[in-house]
Amino acid sequence: MGIKLSITIVDTKENLNINSEYKNLNGKVLRTENLSPDDLHIGFYKDRVIILNEELIKIVDDKSELNVYENALSNRFIGCEIVHLIQFDTIGMAGYVIVENGEKIRAKAVADGQLYLDNDKPTEYEISRGANFKTAFLKEYPNSIPKVEEAIKNKSPKDELIYLLELQNKILENNITYFNGNFDLEFMHKVIPHFIDNDWFGFTKFEYVKYPKVNYLNNDLQFLDYIYDAYYKLNKTDTTHNMR
Repeated sequence: MGIKLSITIVDTKENLNINSEYKNLNGKVLRTENLSPDDLHIGFYKDRVIILNEELIKIVDDKSELNVYENALSNRFIGCEIVHLIQFDTIGMAGYVIVENGEKIRAKAVADGQLYLDNDKPTEYEISRGANFKTAFLKEYPNSIPKVEEAIKNKSPKDELIYLLELQNKILENNITYFNGNFDLEFMHKVIPHFIDNDWFGFTKFEYVKYPKVNYLNNDLQFLDYIYDAYYKLNKTDTTHNMR
């Protein structure tokens, strides 16, 4: 069946600041192995908010404007970093969106070998990944320097990366290209430990508040109220280990 993830992580940068701002909403505290649930799940790790919901796939985009949820989070937790992670192995989908300081700096997703999202702004990791291969390749094959330099001349950072990944795949047969999703999976699974000090399975070790029949697509969703409520419920039920 493969891995299925639909996760939003909000790193508040030690600015969680939730005290008595909550409403007593209909939610149940639980653990789950379903990391792409139909119903909204909200939990916490350290000063980070963890949100699970399959409908995430329908609200992420590569537009420069933030959506209503990203705006609400950015305005409430000033200076926060928001990362959306999507992985549906059954349809070959992998992607992510990164928002920092109220600005969408990266959006990319691949499904069945086709770009689903791409704002054409490779991250430093992506650029360095290509540059590291280029350095190693040219050191091993110095006679190829003129050919490679000519091939990447005047290319954008994205097009240079595409070329270098294709060249690497040709040499190493590692099945990692810009378009097949494996490059995105590699990046995503390096990002996850940065936020939760664990791999993707670590998300199943947290406790969440599940809100039945509530998801990202609810038109009347008061998003921040659910975060406040989840924080209150998890503290009230003595699950503060999730905040450490």
